[in-house]
Amino acid sequence: MDISYRECFANGRRALAEGRLDEAVAAFRAAAILRPADAAAHLELATSLRRAGLIEAARQAFTRAIAVSPDGAAAVRARAALGELPPPPVERRNFRVGQRLHSQRQRVFEVVDIRVGGFGVVYIVRNLGDSGTRLALKTFNASYLWSDDDRRRFEREAATWISLQPHRNVVTATSVDLIEGFPCLEMEYVDGGDLSALLAAGPLKAERAVRLGIQFCDGMGHASRQLGLVHRDVKPANCLLTSDGTLKVTDFGLARAFDRPADAAHTGVPAGAAAFVTTVIGTPAYMAPEQFRPGQRLDTRTDIYAFGVMLHQMLTGELLAAGHAPRRQRWWRKREARLARIIGDCTAPRREDRPATFADVRAELEEVFPASAGPAAVPPSAAMLCERAIGQRHLGLHRQALATAEEGLRTVGDGERVMRGHLWQVKGLAHVDLGQYDDAVVAQDKAIELNPDEYSAWVCKGAALEKLSRSSEALACYDRAVELAPDEAYGWRGRASALLRLRRYKDGLVACERAAAIAPNDEEVLYFWAVTLRKLGRQDEALGIVERLLAVSPRYSQGWIEKANLLCVTGRADEAIICADRAAEIAPDDPVVLNNRGITLEKLRRFDEALACYDRVLRNEPDNGVSWHRRGAVLRELGRFEEALDGFARATDLAPREADVWCDRGVTMERLGRYEEALACYDRMAELAPDDGWAWFNRGVTLEKLDRLPEALASLEQAVRTAPDNATAAKARDRVQSKQ
Repeated sequence: MDISYRECFANGRRALAEGRLDEAVAAFRAAAILRPADAAAHLELATSLRRAGLIEAARQAFTRAIAVSPDGAAAVRARAALGELPPPPVERRNFRVGQRLHSQRQRVFEVVDIRVGGFGVVYIVRNLGDSGTRLALKTFNASYLWSDDDRRRFEREAATWISLQPHRNVVTATSVDLIEGFPCLEMEYVDGGDLSALLAAGPLKAERAVRLGIQFCDGMGHASRQLGLVHRDVKPANCLLTSDGTLKVTDFGLARAFDRPADAAHTGVPAGAAAFVTTVIGTPAYMAPEQFRPGQRLDTRTDIYAFGVMLHQMLTGELLAAGHAPRRQRWWRKREARLARIIGDCTAPRREDRPATFADVRAELEEVFPASAGPAAVPPSAAMLCERAIGQRHLGLHRQALATAEEGLRTVGDGERVMRGHLWQVKGLAHVDLGQYDDAVVAQDKAIELNPDEYSAWVCKGAALEKLSRSSEALACYDRAVELAPDEAYGWRGRASALLRLRRYKDGLVACERAAAIAPNDEEVLYFWAVTLRKLGRQDEALGIVERLLAVSPRYSQGWIEKANLLCVTGRADEAIICADRAAEIAPDDPVVLNNRGITLEKLRRFDEALACYDRVLRNEPDNGVSWHRRGAVLRELGRFEEALDGFARATDLAPREADVWCDRGVTMERLGRYEEALACYDRMAELAPDDGWAWFNRGVTLEKLDRLPEALASLEQAVRTAPDNATAAKARDRVQSKQ
């Protein structure tokens, strides 16, 4: 272990020195796990996390370094570093009974009941836009600090559950939505309580216990056969009952989603350390022996053990002591004795001695009380497939969403025009997610053909056209959406986005204000509003809107980036980097966040760290034009001109209509004395942005260096006409005039 620790520590030091922050974090994280009492490992881990922009993870690791050695030198450094970190984020709070919740899909719910358990919480809500239909929303308990690693695990497990076909004995999970900033799994509402509440009144009669046991086996067998799911937390509380007494199994996979790594509390390491730490998951009274041994591979027989404990509890009202066979009760007859044998087989200490499948257990139970065969899985309806595709989109499963929407289109009847249109809409959105923008426009045209008065179809088409940089056409779509539904925020928000791209900032401001009047807490509306105000030079107002945005949605990374932009514009780059770091903490792999963090670091002249941001993006997205552009700009500042030109060349290949890239490419050519090539870049810039005075200025100065004075004078005069307040251009014009 000592050698492994030293190797991890040395690898971390080397990676940190070379700016390979991901590798440094991984190496020091492993060292901290191998020696949890070593303050130096936690300190170096914290330093790496801080440099990577993972502020809250760094805070935990610095705190742990102090805890393990309060009087050591590492603790002194850790305390100083803690003092330099920005304040912790605003504490998140659970929803309240009676609270109205707004979803990303423009739906409104009212909370009618709350059920909290461990790291998870279930909200029973009424859909206020759907005749008060009740459903259950499952998400994290906000009182616990949860990282993006936790969130990704939750979403991954939720994605598995929503792909499970409906079954009478399984709680149906329909979709995932972002509600008030929380990813929420939407489930059917089951109105009869759960099995634990039923057992609180005492044991059940043998026949009822077996009937419920058979239903449980049917539900678990379905999940196992279809997706190979292992529940890992079978217990009465996860068996819901309908008003007619039907049992439905719930919480598939979420035991893993809400789990914490075994050593997380001791190392200060975020949930991502699970790569090095095996975990123990479950409720101890129902856990099979193998669940207490970290790293064990679990299978259906693990869930069968828990079922045996639960069946014993249903029959006796008592939990089965671990390692003990069920004791014969005085009132037990022959049938109960046979059940005792089944319980004993299910709870055998060795997995090899238990029944292999729930079908085997069901067959044993049927011999005690015959029951009809369990119901087959119900094929999902087109409406359910539509909801599933929406949930998959939210989870980033874009190809699966596209396939699900296509399955829905094969399922839906020809007469169901509205549902068919909705499925085309979702298909179009999935095409956008996959970068297939022309296909997206075709799909949205199909949706509009089927539902021409559906405003959301026009919004979706506008979004696809914006991705194709066809902003004027997109604006026409948003105008139609606003005409159809003037009291819906989506159309106004789309108008704001398109007008921002068209640089019609005053008109865009009107659209933002209309959208905000309808949806005052919509994070995208507030974001576009702030950006538009910044473009109009109204930075103080923009900053106020950003503060409002972050109060509503403190984990909206683009909000932190926009705040960083505003602080940079007002010369407060030291404060801006704190905001950029906060965005990187929330979305550490988001290329937009990393690029903007890099730009802020450039303003602070921390070029090596900025370069590390761009390189990190390009490792995952080698065709990211913004990163190539900014990488070139940093290399130019470092005097590495030939490398900078390579970056600009890649950027202009990827984004040939971005005038700023041509400008930077031209400036670098000038630095190398390659004036003819620089002039070609400025010609292209002037063609793309004829109203940009700097395009004409750069062109004129380069022509002056080539001693082409009449052309230089004409270009500089155009620069002055375009930007009359540009004193530099006026001075250059006068200088060229004096040479003639």
